[in-house]
Amino acid sequence: MRLEDSQLYLILDTAGKSPDQLDSFCTDAIAGGADMVQVLFNDEQKISVDLLKRIKEICKHDDALFLLQNNADLALEVEADGILLDSSSMPIGQIRAVLGMDAIVGILSKNKTDAELGIEVGADYILHSEGIACASVFAALPGAVGTPLFAAGINTIEEARQIVADGIYRLCIHSNSLAESNVTEQIAEYSRLLGRCI
Repeated sequence: MRLEDSQLYLILDTAGKSPDQLDSFCTDAIAGGADMVQVLFNDEQKISVDLLKRIKEICKHDDALFLLQNNADLALEVEADGILLDSSSMPIGQIRAVLGMDAIVGILSKNKTDAELGIEVGADYILHSEGIACASVFAALPGAVGTPLFAAGINTIEEARQIVADGIYRLCIHSNSLAESNVTEQIAEYSRLLGRCI
């Protein structure tokens, strides 16, 4: 999978999930059409390198991109396809020095200024967290031509439907907004909104 072709981004939150649940959730989400899987964990959580490598292998096997958030050293260790940075992270140049020039580096933006800065510093993609307000922010980013812009902060299929109606065709879904059962069908519903056959 190439970043340019990706439309459906999953944030896979590890909190409260066993390794087997994470494996299953990831597999089911990719079967439903998730193109990118970003594993989310906080600094207090002890995440197993072996678990991350297992999730990476699931992504690789099913042709999805595998990303981590903020931790370039760990991303390098598990051979992630890339990383998502928030505003408190190190500069993109330093990340590329650690991960290599081919690594995908995204920026999490919470407002228009963050998004503009991400584009200016050369982020490969922007993950914008304002939900249904994403369309107006994206429309105000004239320098974003060619940069994939993902709408995040979506809590329901109805919000996603509104975002797609506003002309946004890249969505980010947080695993906590999905029920544990029938993940494949839930993700497939978002995929169909994007005009994909799943």
